[in-house]
Amino acid sequence: MERYQYEDVCLVDLEERPGAFLCFGTEQEIQRHMEGLATQREEKDAELATLATQVEEGQRSYAENVHRLAVVNDLIATRCAREQELEFEGAEECYESEQHEHESEYAAHKY
Repeated sequence: MERYQYEDVCLVDLEERPGAFLCFGTEQEIQRHMEGLATQREEKDAELATLATQVEEGQRSYAENVHRLAVVNDLIATRCAREQELEFEGAEECYESEQHEHESEYAAHKY
C-alpha cells in the first residue's frame, strides 16, 4: 500500500488499467494481485457478516437473559414478601395466643 501511495496510484486505477503501471509488474502479475485482493476482500466481508450475526445473536441472548433475570427477581421478591407475610401472621397468632393465655390466667386469679 505504501508503494501505491508513493506512486500516487489507487487500487481502482490498477484494477482498471493494469498495463499502465508496469512499475508494479506485468499486466498478468497485477491482475493476479488484484484477484488476490478481491479474494481477501470477500473473505473479510464473510468474516464481518459472521461477526455481525454473532453480535446480533449475542444481543438477543442478552435481552432474553435480562428478561429472565427480571422474572426470577420478581419471583424472589414475591416469595420474600409472602414469607414475611407468613412470619407476621405467625407472630400475630402467637401474640393473640399469649394474650388469650394471659386473659385466662387473669380471669382464673380473679375468682
